Amino acid sequence: MARYTKTGTPNTIGEVDAQFDLIAIAINDTLSRLGDTPNQMEGNLDMNSNRIFNIPAPVNPTDILRLADLATPLNLTTTLDAVYASSFGVLSDGGDYTTELQAMFNSGGENTTFIIDSSHYALSAPVLLNNGFKEVKHFPTSVVDWLGAGLLSTTALALFTINLDVNGARTNETVTTTTSAEVLLGGNVFPMASVAGIAVGKVMRIDKHICRVVRIDGLNVITDRTLPIPSMASGSEVSILLKPNMGSVFQGPSLIKFAPDNVTQVYGFGVMAALCYDVTVKRVYGLHNASRLAELFYCADSVVEDVYQYEPTDVSGGGQSYAARISNGNDNLARKIRSYKGRHCVDITFSHRNVVRDCDDYLGVEASYLTHFNGCRYNKFINCNLYECLFGVYLSADNGDFENEWTDSFAYNSRAIYRPVPTSYFRRLKIVTTDTSRDIIVPRGTPGDGNSVLELYDSHLDLASKAINVDSDYVMNMYGGSYKNTRVDGLFRGIASGTEGAPTSTGAGIFNFYSVHFPDISIGQGRNNLNVKLLFKDC
Repeated sequence: MARYTKTGTPNTIGEVDAQFDLIAIAINDTLSRLGDTPNQMEGNLDMNSNRIFNIPAPVNPTDILRLADLATPLNLTTTLDAVYASSFGVLSDGGDYTTELQAMFNSGGENTTFIIDSSHYALSAPVLLNNGFKEVKHFPTSVVDWLGAGLLSTTALALFTINLDVNGARTNETVTTTTSAEVLLGGNVFPMASVAGIAVGKVMRIDKHICRVVRIDGLNVITDRTLPIPSMASGSEVSILLKPNMGSVFQGPSLIKFAPDNVTQVYGFGVMAALCYDVTVKRVYGLHNASRLAELFYCADSVVEDVYQYEPTDVSGGGQSYAARISNGNDNLARKIRSYKGRHCVDITFSHRNVVRDCDDYLGVEASYLTHFNGCRYNKFINCNLYECLFGVYLSADNGDFENEWTDSFAYNSRAIYRPVPTSYFRRLKIVTTDTSRDIIVPRGTPGDGNSVLELYDSHLDLASKAINVDSDYVMNMYGGSYKNTRVDGLFRGIASGTEGAPTSTGAGIFNFYSVHFPDISIGQGRNNLNVKLLFKDC
């Protein structure tokens, strides 16, 4: 500010006017207590360690934030950074607003909350969310019509995709090359010679996964955990995740309608989060979806929850229509997933250390819960229930899958356990049948391979039919719990006619019971197959 300093003693009118001019300049450079304009700073304001008192609570995005206002930072941020779809022209008339919604998502940033305040709209192409958004909210009664048509192979993208662009390209990854061509396989300490040129903060490939480098200690590279990433060209490559979505929440619509004609047309995904940390996808309901309704794809420490698929389109032989899927991702959680007349309720593929819990499958037509393909390890299905389902739970042993578990769950009139293997476990289950035609276990069906083994712990079986109704080799080891079966040949298959005691097949069934309680079992269990062996110990 130009301060006023009196110069000399003015004696003439001209000298007095000159002083007035200096005073006017000084006044114009001061701040007005009444807010008279101009009243803005044109330089820095130094408070010289003095305080400003009586500041009101912030209302506008540019208001000053007081220390007391930090008590509710989340509410404040949501209010200040909310973007509404209606401001981009999205109405509730069922119209196609793909372009408008994409423009809305393009306008946001890391702290943006997108509010889709439409009760009914349509999409004709995938929409990408790739700016590290904070949250997406739909109105609770929202309905989305998917207008895109065609075969599954041409609609392999999700309606809403987080982090991948609409062509499926990875948008937050930079690949560099080291001098090593070695493909490392697990662990969290690696010799420096194997990853030459890597630096702290980068990530390195470990088969289909990567590790984030925490520090380099002497000749060793120390990492904190494995994190999934898409397969690269060779084992010599490393990658830097520049800006994955972190802490974002997608709260989906109440219903996505996939197909006006679910007989002749096949439709694609609902919501896919890819290459993300700590993201949540929830409240996604679908009608006639044909592939995956909600998927965590190459994600870690993320959640998919409250997903419901109703009568998905039947894709014959395609193994499609998952309510939820975790693919190529570690340490994720799927919960409160439900499926009605679907092929699969929850699927885990190429992934380990994931948890699926509190889920229900009704009238499922294929494996309700399953793990499959390279490296599905240490996954758990907890309180995942079956009601009138055809193929139950499939914990595979394909290409390195092991130590997967189904536990603390209930199955009613369902083929509960599908193709069990000795490296997967079934614990604290209650399996009940009242249908005399429904068996509960489907062995792998390859005689002599030694893989068709069921390890069943502390479980309770109350059956009205056979446990197993096939002729191939199988072993059932039951530890603790109880077994009740009111059918005379209820353990395994017996011939309907012919000579009693004659073998029904070349298959060798083995049943080993250890400390199992038998409240009601007929002495004639499985009497029609001489190839079967039974062991009762401490029962």
